[in-house]
Amino acid sequence: MSQTRVDAFLEVVRNPEGAPLDGATDQDDAIRSLLVHLIYADGDLADEELLLGLRMLPLLSPREAAARLRAIRGSPVDIEELLAAVPDPEDRRKLIQFAQHVATIDGEYADAEHEAIVALRREVYRAPS
Repeated sequence: MSQTRVDAFLEVVRNPEGAPLDGATDQDDAIRSLLVHLIYADGDLADEELLLGLRMLPLLSPREAAARLRAIRGSPVDIEELLAAVPDPEDRRKLIQFAQHVATIDGEYADAEHEAIVALRREVYRAPS
């Protein structure tokens, strides 16, 4: 089975010493919106979260990437848009794994992160395949 785009995002989160995200697809903005929503959910941007965000935007300079992350931060994650961008049921389940890894990358699991993951899980399992 070939690697999907969700797999690529998940690999970056699971392997902090590995390569940054490579290339770009139509799914990227939707998946990044989930990432940004989670790294800012607790109101604090930890170093680990910032470094992860930079690894998800490797084609930009660190300053440009940080500005892009802040710009995305202003928009709440649109779960319907996310699920439309990621139509495969297995990839949708992997989005939950991705969200769990992102939420705990700083060693903490805030209530807002938990609530975001519960909402995502609810929509993933409710959405028609």
